[in-house]
Amino acid sequence: LKPNPNIECTLTRTTDVFIALSDRAKMANNEKVDAFISIHVNSFKDTSAGTETEYTRTGESEKLARIVQKHLVKATGFQDRGINKYNLAVTRETTMAAALTEPGYLSNPAEELILVSPDFIPCYAEAVARGVCEYLEIQYEAVPSHTNPVTVRIGGLDIEQPGIIIDGRSWVPAKLTLG
Repeated sequence: LKPNPNIECTLTRTTDVFIALSDRAKMANNEKVDAFISIHVNSFKDTSAGTETEYTRTGESEKLARIVQKHLVKATGFQDRGINKYNLAVTRETTMAAALTEPGYLSNPAEELILVSPDFIPCYAEAVARGVCEYLEIQYEAVPSHTNPVTVRIGGLDIEQPGIIIDGRSWVPAKLTLG
């Protein structure tokens, strides 16, 4: 979002330091931002899979979560776990539209390979940026990335959901190729 001249982007931190969840919400409230996105990564069982987005308040937060989730599913190719209403500090204590994203599961070996890839982060960041721009009704300003969505063809069949190329290998949701 930073290169977009129509958006002023504020980060709660730029280094790997812990800031309490309530303090992150206070920072957003003090800055009087229009939308708040908290980015996390899930971990549970090694069979857990998919991307999801959480919100607390119905209305604008739910709308933001739905839009961002749509872009994340398209970008990651992971199972769509949908949006969920949870009582989370960063989505509860903010005064603006707020959503918390979970791109996938580090506990799932297949998803972990993709999540830790340096090429995944720009792809994921672009999806979040596209979702925020759509929510704010602002034109998305494309930033050149190293990862471009591709259509994957297996045995003469085009996979409907696009895959991505990471480190010269194409990735596509397994459920689409095995189903």
